[in-house]
Amino acid sequence: MNSLKIEDMKKVGLLIALLTLCGFAFSQTSLNLDSDYYLNFSRWENLGLVDKLPEQKPYSYFLVESLLKTVMECDDEVEAEKAAVLYKKLTGKKLYIYGLYEENLNAKQDFEHQELFDLGVEGEIPLFPYAAISYELKDTIQDNSNLSFPVFTDKPHGTAADPAHFGPFSANLNMNTVASFGTKDISVLAGLAQSNFSPMYYESIVLDKNLFHSAFISFVLDKPKFNYTQTIYALTATNNSNTILYPEKYMAFHSATLKLLPWFSLLYYENMIYGGRFDLAYLLPTPFMVSQSLSGFADNLQMGIGLRFYPLTGLKLSADVFVDDLNVNELVKFNFDTRLYTAFLFGSQYTPGGKLGSVLKNIEASYTLIAPYIYSHQQYNKDALGNSVYSGIRGANYQNYSHYGYNIATPLYPNSDKINLVVTLEPVSNLKISCGNSFVRHGNISESITTEEAGCYLKAENGEYVTDGSYKQHPEYSSENGEWKNRTDTSEKFDFLKQNTLMYVFNDTLKVEYTFRPKYFESIKVYVQNVFEYIKNDGVQNEIYPGQSLSEASAADVQNYYKTWKDNIRPDTFNDYITIGVSLCW
Repeated sequence: MNSLKIEDMKKVGLLIALLTLCGFAFSQTSLNLDSDYYLNFSRWENLGLVDKLPEQKPYSYFLVESLLKTVMECDDEVEAEKAAVLYKKLTGKKLYIYGLYEENLNAKQDFEHQELFDLGVEGEIPLFPYAAISYELKDTIQDNSNLSFPVFTDKPHGTAADPAHFGPFSANLNMNTVASFGTKDISVLAGLAQSNFSPMYYESIVLDKNLFHSAFISFVLDKPKFNYTQTIYALTATNNSNTILYPEKYMAFHSATLKLLPWFSLLYYENMIYGGRFDLAYLLPTPFMVSQSLSGFADNLQMGIGLRFYPLTGLKLSADVFVDDLNVNELVKFNFDTRLYTAFLFGSQYTPGGKLGSVLKNIEASYTLIAPYIYSHQQYNKDALGNSVYSGIRGANYQNYSHYGYNIATPLYPNSDKINLVVTLEPVSNLKISCGNSFVRHGNISESITTEEAGCYLKAENGEYVTDGSYKQHPEYSSENGEWKNRTDTSEKFDFLKQNTLMYVFNDTLKVEYTFRPKYFESIKVYVQNVFEYIKNDGVQNEIYPGQSLSEASAADVQNYYKTWKDNIRPDTFNDYITIGVSLCW
């Protein structure tokens, strides 16, 4: 009886939402990383209108407020006016009603389409001088069609997987809140929201801004010459098939930035992925590579170094290397054909000023390299005697670089690289045009493994291992007693894009958005986006050697599964994704 009442309540909420024009992608609170705040903050940093900014986001309410006030007082009238509009939204009403209707379709796949609605409220509430809350409380409604999305790109995330069904539609709660305590220089943030850590607006190799939201507590110290952040994230673990969700997975993250010169900054950052327990050692501002010794070195540590250059006003150059695992013994011998589980991000942002800047708002170009096996990690389980205990195919992986079944860092698979270019224009006030081009190469590392290694995967139970080349494919496999065997021979070499069958993805994106500001509304936005996609060898990202529980796996068996994988690869795939929408805020 109680379950029926709850379901009826869900349907009533959905019916109310369907009777109201509602919204999705253009929420404009300071905790929304796709809002107008963060691209403008990046532009203003390049132009020298604000000091060098922290790279971990979202920012506290107090830092956002301070940045907007600073730009409002600058000599650039265009940017000052833009900041004034955002400041009015930040400090105006404490509650806005917000909504959008969106239609998504693929013109190349029999015009498959999906309708999406949102209805909700949002706002920012200063509680007293040193505390504020930012919130977005929405109900996301979409039809039940199975719409595809461009490959290796972020998909819409943030809704709870507990839908209420209403005819052809389903509805999910989609809510984020962040409380800020402190000042613009020193603050503590706590809440449920999406997070990001990257010098670039569109690309990342550490924390992807479009990842499913997570609970977190963050400490931020931001001074003119130094920045330090310390954050603990509560993540969701899954098994290999993403069929079960598990609690008690955590990521501890901290970063330190030295702003050494007006034109140069140096960053160091670490994170630790672990689970099944809560570890106080990872809350402390000590190197995680030292802290992990207290737990037997069983957790998953990554570290990175970033360089930031500002050679000219409006120009920012960045270089990041993110390290998971290295065979240092071979590297000191200058042997680079060895274990190199790394990621690289090289980027540039150009924000012109003056007359040119009145139309051309931003150019971002980047190159991303994701080496084989980075972000993957086998699940180490030990009993009280220190013996390895195999978790089985249904067990949670608390140590791979994932949250809710998605890679935390990037939608790219390991063994991929990407060139990305995005140009942002505003030819007239309130009209924004974004043009983007990207080129991705990807190889499935399973195509490089030996016949013996492939046979081990085929003899395993289905779902025990993954051979699709994603972050789920770790380089080890266990023996019958649960002890982890040696790494595969393939994982001890740097076989980056050396496979016989490579996948190529070309994307062209055009987005046009116009914002109306009528008297009785905060804003009305109308937008159209088109993404044209061409894929050469679509299907490389599929699994090659799924577990079959074979007692023996011959070379012929291995060749048969390899041939099946090759035969299912589509040589040429074309997609044309079109999005049309309107959002309202009042």
